[in-house]
Amino acid sequence: MIPQEAYKNATWGDKTAQQLNNYMQAYDSYPGVTNTGVLAPFNDFIRNYEDMEKNALIGSDNFFHCKANYEAAKRGAWGELVGKGMSAARELYGLAKGEPFSDVRKDWHANQRGWNGAKQGLSLEQACPTDPKEYVEIKDYEDVF
Repeated sequence: MIPQEAYKNATWGDKTAQQLNNYMQAYDSYPGVTNTGVLAPFNDFIRNYEDMEKNALIGSDNFFHCKANYEAAKRGAWGELVGKGMSAARELYGLAKGEPFSDVRKDWHANQRGWNGAKQGLSLEQACPTDPKEYVEIKDYEDVF
């Protein structure tokens, strides 16, 4: 089921979008492809997780999933591989601790959006929108079991 806020409230996600826009304006870009050490993609994930926890915005989870994977994939094939591995491990852990499959699917779609945006040469803003409504897909909220 889709969050009821999305149906009942036309402004659902607007506050989060505004706060994420402010976050992006103050965002100091990650080191980029010049810092391609083995640990660089891991650091992308850690930094994004810390930013997500620090900002604690309702509906921002998909943005930070997308952003972490975008940044890792911009580092090249190694970064994309690390991003996919860390994302898969995170989602398997989520399933093991009882998270619904629909949550895992939503996260995975956000991850893919980051990988694909990096491969297509899109900017971070183009690949990973700040508006949580941009990530809402009906199929992500349908329970499959």
